Amino acid sequence: TVVQVVNTAMWKAYDSKLLPYLYLIGQVHDSLLCQHTYGKMDSLMHSIRKIVEYLDIPIPCNGRVFVIPTEIKIGFDWGNMVGISKGDYGWDKIRGLIDEYIKTNKPTK
Repeated sequence: TVVQVVNTAMWKAYDSKLLPYLYLIGQVHDSLLCQHTYGKMDSLMHSIRKIVEYLDIPIPCNGRVFVIPTEIKIGFDWGNMVGISKGDYGWDKIRGLIDEYIKTNKPTK
């Protein structure tokens, strides 16, 4: 089920004309790896919102409906990523966390 949800989100993101600065790098079982143009904060926030929207698919099971939790991590490389919980923060707080991360970290070359 997780793979189906992730693959559906991947195809929606790929087909979307709303994500001009987002590049899908890979899909690994239960995750999407994306790259985003540096310095396009408004587009980054929009991209995160859309991908979370694509991943938050209601799934019916035995008379109940649930959504698989979505985890967001950002960083300039895999070794230095920071997790952001959409459940614990509003979008303004997430944007603040991303702004702070970018200010205190340097992109690797």
